[in-house]
Amino acid sequence: MQLATKAAGGDQAAIGRFLDWIDEIETRAACVKPTQFPITAPDIEVIRAVYERMKQCDPEKKREE
Repeated sequence: MQLATKAAGGDQAAIGRFLDWIDEIETRAACVKPTQFPITAPDIEVIRAVYERMKQCDPEKKREE
């Protein structure tokens, strides 16, 4: 709490340390948190297939042919 108080008081060094500390905490929390919508291998396979189909509909490529 002292670091936050010093940072709030305008101490530049404390602000830098405080922001680094917050970033570290957020990074750790993000690693632990499970993804909201986990993507599995079959999902990636479907996404790739859809992407390949969409590429076939590209109007720019049809004009070149």
